[in-house]
Amino acid sequence: MRSLKSGLLGCIVAGLLGTFAVVGCSASGDTGDIGDPTTDTDPTEGTGGTVLPPSNPGDDDDDDSTGGVDKKDAGKDAGKKDAGKDAGPPPPDEGTNCATANQIFKRSCGMCGTQEAVCLANEDGSAGGKVSPYGVCSNQVANGCLPGSTEDIACGNCGTQKRTCNAFCGWSAGQCTGQPTNSCTPGAVEFQSAGCGQDLYRQRSCQATCVWENFPQTCTPPPTHVLVAPTAGGVTSTIAILTDSKTIARVPSGTCPVTGSFSTVTPYAYIEVRNTNPRAATVSIYNSQATGGPIIDTVMVAYTGTQIPGTEAARRACTGTVNDFGNSSLTGDGAFASLDGTRAVTIPANSSVQVYFASYYAAGGSSPATGMVKLNVRTDSVAP
Repeated sequence: MRSLKSGLLGCIVAGLLGTFAVVGCSASGDTGDIGDPTTDTDPTEGTGGTVLPPSNPGDDDDDDSTGGVDKKDAGKDAGKKDAGKDAGPPPPDEGTNCATANQIFKRSCGMCGTQEAVCLANEDGSAGGKVSPYGVCSNQVANGCLPGSTEDIACGNCGTQKRTCNAFCGWSAGQCTGQPTNSCTPGAVEFQSAGCGQDLYRQRSCQATCVWENFPQTCTPPPTHVLVAPTAGGVTSTIAILTDSKTIARVPSGTCPVTGSFSTVTPYAYIEVRNTNPRAATVSIYNSQATGGPIIDTVMVAYTGTQIPGTEAARRACTGTVNDFGNSSLTGDGAFASLDGTRAVTIPANSSVQVYFASYYAAGGSSPATGMVKLNVRTDSVAP
């Protein structure tokens, strides 16, 4: 195992006026399902946007020691008075009279932004003036939204999710609903070896309606392509078989285009990853253990387009990074390679990449180099 990822655990403790609150938070990676069938995914539930701050806790003390005035009511009244003072009068409209020349007015605009106007002195020299036009709306929340607006977005497997823009111009999403029973990720393929010969499978695909087809009558080799799932969080997979009868010099590790020497000859495979969606998608691509297959130390890299590189020069002209280790939270074992995080691959709409992966070690050595290996593609994000 060449790499390990660790979680972070943080804790915030706050105290105010003798009252203490403790809030715990943690960060951890989700571990994907790496067993066969491999393409069913749990629906993703978005919670994007900014969380509204909690309200102050109420005073539960019913003891009336204020001369007949309830302390809770008094506090509420005081809060109302203070709130009115803090809010102040609304900013004046453009062209209205203003009392103090050169006074600057600010008002909210757009997505939690502000814009300014000035009190322009009267041309006749009399006191006061007129409010100028307001300027551009600045300091808006990046990728924000208009408070109170709502929209329905796709989520999970053919589900929908309503999200509402909060007072801080961030989206707050509800639950993902409407997914079919036993739903699947469109484009996913499930393999079943029952009743098939060596290295052959009955294969069924997940339809655009997020429902599985029936298994066919015939057994065939695994497909050499994978479709990108249309929504973030979806995972699609296939199986490749590394054999000692199909070998080539391993691509050296490094940043593309690679400059190292091609030396060790190892078993390999190419899988085309197709983004048939109308928008660009960023995906994590990774190996994992197939049912009945060994743990194989692999190396992985991607090539733009549909063509498998046929020369050493073409094999050097890869995209991104040649990675010879993996994120075990995805792969299940750090020996399997992955292209994720800063190494994730962005595929334009209706385009493909060819993914090369191979055993790091030559066949016949002490480490397993041949056998079934899964190639998984997780959609991390889809362009707006």
